[in-house]
Amino acid sequence: MNELFGQVFSIAKKHPPVEGCTISKSVNQGENAIFYFSLAENTDISAEIFPYHKFIYVLEGSVTICQQLLKTGDSILTPCEIPVGMETKTGVVYLEIELPKSNFISPKLPIGKVFSLPSLLKENTKLTESPKLEIHFYTLEAGKSLTFDSNQDLYLLDLAGQGSITDQTTTLKISDLQSFCIQHGTSFTLETKDPLQLLMLKLQA
Repeated sequence: MNELFGQVFSIAKKHPPVEGCTISKSVNQGENAIFYFSLAENTDISAEIFPYHKFIYVLEGSVTICQQLLKTGDSILTPCEIPVGMETKTGVVYLEIELPKSNFISPKLPIGKVFSLPSLLKENTKLTESPKLEIHFYTLEAGKSLTFDSNQDLYLLDLAGQGSITDQTTTLKISDLQSFCIQHGTSFTLETKDPLQLLMLKLQA
């Protein structure tokens, strides 16, 4: 995974749009590639037909995909059978994850329609699974804690709420739309201050 471990960060602040440009950063390569995209206002990505789904989560701004407007906090799982492009009037930063059709994808996720994960899901849910990647949605009550000791690299994206992450030596605060990456073999505890919704990516190290 091409990302820093052990630091809380904001994707949108690290990768803001640059005037007139469409910029991508590769975070994970292979079958389940992961990218950050930053598109300046009044830019677009030409429509193409892809042999895989794209899970897209908007981190800042707005973008039109599949003739639907996504705003900050919205998601879409793109179809494979029709051309898919992106267009933004305001500028946008979003997370994109490639999901081959052979991957397990939860039937709770609509294809080709805009949705909000916290509104769509009211319980902990496995969203996708493949030999290289699992994506989980967690919803946690205030004052709860989870302890992890993983043999996989973990990528956390705080969708809503505040909490803290503690490893062997450090405690860091995390809040809305901030991320945190944990290297395999590292133990950590997540404690919630508020009700918290979390996207967790488990990547084969």
